[in-house]
Amino acid sequence: MSLEEELKTTIALHRRQRARELDAGKRIFFPTSTDQVLTLRNVDVCLSSKIILQNVLIRSLSFTLNKQSTLLINGPSGCGKSSLLRLIAGLQYNTSTSPNSCIQFLRRDSTVFLPQQLHLIDGTLRQQLSYLFESKGLGILVEDNVKIRDVLLIVGLEHLLDRYSLDVFEHRWSRILSIGEQQRLMIASALLLLNTKTIGCLVLDEVTSGCDEETERRIYLFLCRMAIPYISISHRHSLIDYHTHQLTIDPSKQSYTFVSLRSIV
Repeated sequence: MSLEEELKTTIALHRRQRARELDAGKRIFFPTSTDQVLTLRNVDVCLSSKIILQNVLIRSLSFTLNKQSTLLINGPSGCGKSSLLRLIAGLQYNTSTSPNSCIQFLRRDSTVFLPQQLHLIDGTLRQQLSYLFESKGLGILVEDNVKIRDVLLIVGLEHLLDRYSLDVFEHRWSRILSIGEQQRLMIASALLLLNTKTIGCLVLDEVTSGCDEETERRIYLFLCRMAIPYISISHRHSLIDYHTHQLTIDPSKQSYTFVSLRSIV
C-alpha cells in the first residue's frame, strides 16, 4: 500500500469512528452561546480504542467547565494526561461502554489545540505567526506589526524580528530554532489568534515546558487578561495560581481528583 493509499484509509477510518461516536451520542458539540465549555460524563480514558482492563488509564471521568473556568491537569508520566486531551480535542474517540457516557465540547473551529509535538511551516516569520489563522479558515496574514512585537516580547522571541525580519526571507523554522523556541513561536501564533475573539478555548499540552518560569508567567498573565477558558498540562506547581480547577490523575487506581482552587491571578 502506497503512502497516499494509507493516508486515505486512515482518513476514512477516522470519519467512520467519528460518525459512530456522534450517532451514539458519545460526543455533543455545545453552541457558542452556551456558558459551558466542556463536560465529561462517565468517560473512560484509554490507550487504544479497545476497552480492556490494562488499557484503561482513567475510569468514569466526570467534570464540567464553564466560560469562567481554567483547568490544570497533572499526574505522573504515562498516566493519561495527553490521551485525555486528545480525547477532548476529538483526536481520539470515546469508546466508553457506559450507556450515558458523553463528551460535550465546543466545535473544533472555535478551539485551539497545541500539542507537545508541534508542526512548523516553512516561510517568513509573518507566515509562521499566521499559521493558526489559516488552519482555522481565516485565511489571512497578521498585519498588525505592533501586536506581533507585543506577543514576541511575551514569549521571549523579540530577537527573531532583528535576526530574520518579518517578510524578507523564508526559513525552515524547524531546523533553525531550538525545541523551546519552536514551542514559544507556536504559542505566539495562538496569542495573536486570541485577539480576534473567535476562539472559545485554548488547550496546551505541556507546550510551556521549554520556557523559563518568567516567560511562562508572562504567557499565563496574558491568557488571564484575555479571559478565555484554557486547559493546561504541566508538572510545574507554580501554574496552580493561573487556574480555577485542578484535575489530578492517579494511575495506580485508574482514578482522579477534581478540585476547585482558591483564586486565579
